[in-house]
Amino acid sequence: MKKVPFDLFGDGQYMYFNIARLMQLEQACGEGISTIVSRNELNLNVLTKIFMIGLAHHKKHNELWYAEHIQELLDQGKSLEEDFYIPAVKAIAGSGILGKVAYYGAFPEELTEKARQDVADEKKD
Repeated sequence: MKKVPFDLFGDGQYMYFNIARLMQLEQACGEGISTIVSRNELNLNVLTKIFMIGLAHHKKHNELWYAEHIQELLDQGKSLEEDFYIPAVKAIAGSGILGKVAYYGAFPEELTEKARQDVADEKKD
């Protein structure tokens, strides 16, 4: 499980997903994790749920709170894709649930020679 720095809603915050949180996300979205992240683009409804669950250890907020803060940050020039979507998907990939290819794609700095072989083996399957 990888903690992804995400301080747009508060200094020093980070987002992470473990199996329990992934289960909550699946339940909240009504579909499996692979379906949620395999879309070409996450929708805002899913994104707010990712933040509600992935950042719950800092302070619990509802969807409206996140919607308002996302809007404020977009008005200040933040990018929906770069600043919100990419960290959200990285946090899910960091759980390991999507496999080694996705994990090391999100965190290439952690790729060792053994991990490189694991990724190649996973791609063969």
